Amino acid sequence: MKKIILSFLVLAFAVVHAQQLAYPKTKKDAQVDDYFGTKVADPYRWLEDDNSPETKAWVDEENKVTFDYLSKIPFRGKIKTRLTQVWNFEKLSVPYKKSGMYFSFYNNGLQNQSILFMQKKLTEPRMELLDPNKLSAEGTASLSGWAVSKDGKLMAYGISHAGSDWVEIHVMEIATKKVLEDKVEWVKFSGISWYKNGFYYSRYDTPAEGKALTTKNTGHKVYYHVVGTQQSADKLIFSDTEHPDRNFGADVTEDEDYLILTGSESTSGNSLWIKKTSDESNNWQKYVNGFDSDFRVIGNDGDNFYVLTNNKASNQRLLKMTYGKTEESSWSVLIGEQKDLMETVEMCSDKFLVKYLHDATTQMFVYDKACKQSSLVKLTGVCKVDGLNATKEDTVAFYACYTFTAPPVIYSYNIKTNKSEFFFKPKIDFESDDYETKQVFYTSKDGTKVPMFVTGKKGFKLDGNNPCFVYAYGGFNISLTPSFRT
Repeated sequence: MKKIILSFLVLAFAVVHAQQLAYPKTKKDAQVDDYFGTKVADPYRWLEDDNSPETKAWVDEENKVTFDYLSKIPFRGKIKTRLTQVWNFEKLSVPYKKSGMYFSFYNNGLQNQSILFMQKKLTEPRMELLDPNKLSAEGTASLSGWAVSKDGKLMAYGISHAGSDWVEIHVMEIATKKVLEDKVEWVKFSGISWYKNGFYYSRYDTPAEGKALTTKNTGHKVYYHVVGTQQSADKLIFSDTEHPDRNFGADVTEDEDYLILTGSESTSGNSLWIKKTSDESNNWQKYVNGFDSDFRVIGNDGDNFYVLTNNKASNQRLLKMTYGKTEESSWSVLIGEQKDLMETVEMCSDKFLVKYLHDATTQMFVYDKACKQSSLVKLTGVCKVDGLNATKEDTVAFYACYTFTAPPVIYSYNIKTNKSEFFFKPKIDFESDDYETKQVFYTSKDGTKVPMFVTGKKGFKLDGNNPCFVYAYGGFNISLTPSFRT
């Protein structure tokens, strides 16, 4: 009863205080639009110009009301102090191995952006490579994509300013941390993929002066930039003038023998083209021309490509495509569709590491090159695996295990011994061991068993007598999997 009264008093304080707020008067214009004979009033159109002095003055007045109200909340300082305590813990990304070195992002607790570190050996201290917090004095620049050259000497990285989708690509010498003079501009919706002494990227034409944020972006193109040259000398690799609204991206295979080109029209479905990097005539082989399904090349062995797709398999399957054989009849199924969703496939040594979504949790299996399931990766409790990183040159993979009661724990996994070991476990000002998660199932109207998670103090009983905060979501193929929310 005391809790109910306290909640009522807090609510009453908020309501009474809100009634006393004096909001600034917002001007209404006589703006009316005629849509095929139907007139629609839009009196606040003037506020769409976020750079005008009039809009700025309106925002300033609104902020005065807002921050005056917030400053008078008596318990706000305590909330901030406690949130700072529980947010302030070390965070490390899953290590990524490239060119014999390990790369990971580390945050000491409260840094705005995590710092990119590298190690030659995992037993050695991490060395800082790039601190995104220092990209601008105002703290308004962020790292937007990065890639290391095959020889491990250079790193190309993108910078986004003030949250813009526009990205500038720069190049750094890894050994000296020297930033070279290369500057590639007007990049958007692009990866960075190295080949020899340069990299592939995607960009739009330079917009007119002052129109960078308002002009419609059309004509996405793929270019190749050679380190040490001006962007004006970059070679055009692919463009599609007949379909100016499509986006394109290029990725080089690990052996640098092939270039994979994908095209898209929306957020799902892509075309797939492949060519040899040594072919200067742009002789693309077209494997998929439509946009009805997703096709992602996860690796190759010579001229055989392993492709994860939802084509004719809503839960996805793994296909093999061979260079020079583009007809669908020549595709072969390596791992067929299962009852569970095949989320990710990684090549690790001479095997495939396959991650499935099973009842909103993760199951991982190892398949040999004959694509026979050889082992189950043992995971800890009810969890979701994310950030799975592996290479076919190594026998060790890394992954992060997410739960509802603790920050993600990183493991190293040896595919030869089928054993996982702790790699990194954060410490946090919260007694995670005092809590547990149980998975239950609720049967819907059509008989479907819907998985649900219930988290609480260890030993709690599902007897209907516990207050419960319920959260659910549906849409866009997004499942609510285990995750730690500070």
